[in-house]
Amino acid sequence: WGPVEGPRTKQLNMEGTAEDTTTETWRTNSFSTAAAFAAVVFQRPRRSCRHHLQMRAQAIQGKEQDLELAFSEGQCVVIMEPPALAGSQAHIVGPAVGNDCFAVRLASGSVFNILTTSLRDASTAGQTPKLGIQVASPGIPVSSSPSTYWAPASYFNADQLVSKGSRGDADKGNPSCSSRVLFNRETSSVGAWTCTPGGFPVLNRPTTEVFYVLEGEGIITDADGMRHIFHSGDLVVLPKGWSGRWDVFKTIRKIWAVNNHAENLAAEESRRAVVGPLDGFSMSEMESLGQRSADWGQPEHFTKQLWQAGPTKVGAWACTAGGFLGTPNRPTTEFFLVLEGLCFLTGSDGIARRVTAGDTVVLPKGWSGRWDIIEPIRKVWVVISE
Repeated sequence: WGPVEGPRTKQLNMEGTAEDTTTETWRTNSFSTAAAFAAVVFQRPRRSCRHHLQMRAQAIQGKEQDLELAFSEGQCVVIMEPPALAGSQAHIVGPAVGNDCFAVRLASGSVFNILTTSLRDASTAGQTPKLGIQVASPGIPVSSSPSTYWAPASYFNADQLVSKGSRGDADKGNPSCSSRVLFNRETSSVGAWTCTPGGFPVLNRPTTEVFYVLEGEGIITDADGMRHIFHSGDLVVLPKGWSGRWDVFKTIRKIWAVNNHAENLAAEESRRAVVGPLDGFSMSEMESLGQRSADWGQPEHFTKQLWQAGPTKVGAWACTAGGFLGTPNRPTTEFFLVLEGLCFLTGSDGIARRVTAGDTVVLPKGWSGRWDIIEPIRKVWVVISE
């Protein structure tokens, strides 16, 4: 799912709204109450829906049949299936391409092709037909739980970061830094950072930082002289209380998660930086946790922990295709970066995100929702207890 190939085609922006209303065909990257396994071609016809109804009628009349539509344009309906869309209210756009389907538009503007047998008139289904009302999927409580924070890979491109100027503490070269924040709370934050070649010391870090290296290379040296080489694909931990130095050889760009926890770590926990190489997070290197309880598919999930100290855990996770509810009312905040795969995350607010390789996601404490994994997914994660 993504931009459709062909003329006059664009992708939806991060908010899921169209930037060019003359575009004819879209595939959504972001939409409400998404069913990852539903047909999700978002068609935005330049001609009116009535025109398409007439065209379809003419095609059937060519076979000397009368068009008898189960639903009319603009009619408010309730989606009964698939599970991730069940209970959602929508409005009929018109007959979809293919047999026994209708294109329906959710309150967000996203359009789905749904089987006629999976639709019910809102008035007979016990729903109040009001435009803009959307019912959350079954099993996901309607609450004020936090929203999903999501950013595509392009959000952290080098040209999207804001310059912070040269480092005043540099003792080698003239390294300059840029950054951009995605998520910022009192005790946790997530963003991206870049730094040009140079070196500088660090004394007694006030926070624990975990970062994934998108590009670049260099060395992080502990206070006792132990050196840790890092490069693209590595996952690095700098614990609270750590002292040492950075030496950047090739401009580094990283995605980071910082835990500003109050408690101090033991000397043994804080004196060493930790570098986890990318090949250590392959599926074969992880431990199977068995099959998850799911409402579709037979998803098996795997995990590997890299580091844990105080309120911070770091590791990798993978899961095969399937759909299931996440932990309700999350007791922790989780940041993760997707290494491969495709899934949809639907929060209790009914907003879903298409998540794929290179995307950054934060599930804040209190988040509730569901996962629909289309292609086996693999991610590195940081879990922060608050």
